[in-house]
Amino acid sequence: MAPEAIPLLYTTRAECESIFSTIGVDLRVDDSDDGTVSAAEETLLDDVMLDATDQANEVLLQFYEADVLETSLWVRRRVSVLACHLLSRRRGNASQFEDEAARFQDFLEDLRNHRRFIPRMQTKANFSPAVSNYRVENRYCDKKLRVIESISPSGDKPDRDSSTGCNLDY
Repeated sequence: MAPEAIPLLYTTRAECESIFSTIGVDLRVDDSDDGTVSAAEETLLDDVMLDATDQANEVLLQFYEADVLETSLWVRRRVSVLACHLLSRRRGNASQFEDEAARFQDFLEDLRNHRRFIPRMQTKANFSPAVSNYRVENRYCDKKLRVIESISPSGDKPDRDSSTGCNLDY
């Protein structure tokens, strides 16, 4: 069985350090309490960042492309806060950033239910209503149904009748 591919992470050590401070991150990762972070202990931070990214991806990848998410400052900030929250809970410590992490989890739930979307980011699909307003044009022998564009939501435009300015609907 092939090893699992590591996805793109939406946060870095530097972003976590900007929230927690360098000493704060090192204290929570250093399990040996020797004052230095070993390579094995460094993987703990990678695991926390991967967990935060996976929690976000569980919902975000349904609506957005991964490469767009990786470059989004909005996503990176929230995943960094979530990673710091998860890191703060290690070894039975009192969790920090709980309110911010809960707010992001609530946002993900709203996104899953189509109540909110990430600002300034294009979704994979068009979520506008799939409704068209029709009128019957009896002056034509076939293709009598026409979409009234002025009151119908925009979307992919089918064939267009240039004489009436209406979309043809078969």
